[in-house]
Amino acid sequence: GASDNDLQRLQSVIDAITHDISRFERETIGVQIIANANKSLQQEWFITMSDYQKPIGRGESVRMDEKTNLTNAAKQIVSSHSLFAGEFPRIDEETPNPRVDERKDNVARGSGAIYSLANIRDWVATLVLGSKSETSMDKLDELTSVDQIVDAANAFFDALVESVPYFEQLNTATLQGAEFRKLNGFSSPTIIRGLALAANAELLDSPSMESNDPIDLEVNDAGLARFKKLLSSLVSELEYMDDPTRTKPQKKRMKQGEWYATQLFRAGATAPQSGFQDRARLGTMLTEWSQKGTIDFAPFVKTSGRA
Repeated sequence: GASDNDLQRLQSVIDAITHDISRFERETIGVQIIANANKSLQQEWFITMSDYQKPIGRGESVRMDEKTNLTNAAKQIVSSHSLFAGEFPRIDEETPNPRVDERKDNVARGSGAIYSLANIRDWVATLVLGSKSETSMDKLDELTSVDQIVDAANAFFDALVESVPYFEQLNTATLQGAEFRKLNGFSSPTIIRGLALAANAELLDSPSMESNDPIDLEVNDAGLARFKKLLSSLVSELEYMDDPTRTKPQKKRMKQGEWYATQLFRAGATAPQSGFQDRARLGTMLTEWSQKGTIDFAPFVKTSGRA
């Protein structure tokens, strides 16, 4: 007969298959056309449905990913970190009010949710990889563990809560997402991504992805202290102010006008542009501010199309 080890391995395979079948039942839809029509017409119908079907969005793709360490770490953070876990108080018993939207690419402006799971997954990836986004997920999974990534990301999110009063209010549920997005640039996913780039340098010393050795994600205490000082300093720099000339998406603009001089923000916008080069410039700027201990816009002001 089979040994106990063989039986355990077989049971593990059966459990994995059962889990996948259960997910397929929840996540997939089978379409069957039953009609008195010839095969050519049925094929035309399928092509038409394929042309008009909605693609799976980024948020759904992240939610369904159960394989990669980055996504599994992000999900673990969402389920365990006090800033993200669970719900805010409900307006009524029937309507959920999650702190994190696990299905959308980005949360709606009027939603109570702070951010989306897809946002958090992107920040975790940026924290670990920095600007080295071309690193393959297979290689990253070989060189890191979910626990390592979670520990590093928890240090990052703990720093936000400890250093930024808005995050402390969100943590204690005295503030919710919709109101948060009316107050301060920390509500912008792109700002947090820029901060994750700075944290890659300051907290993790920009770990190398070149070798095949395990990646060191140990947090640098001195860098963490500098990063917290940067976060505290940014609270006033990222404040919004009323702008009666604007009608959408909200009557706000950055209070600190020098942000616009960097051309990272479109005129009057409350969130920076999110293109790759813009994010890289934002990350460079925030990293330099953290390392120098002062905020100085002058070197980053664009005057002739060049930084």
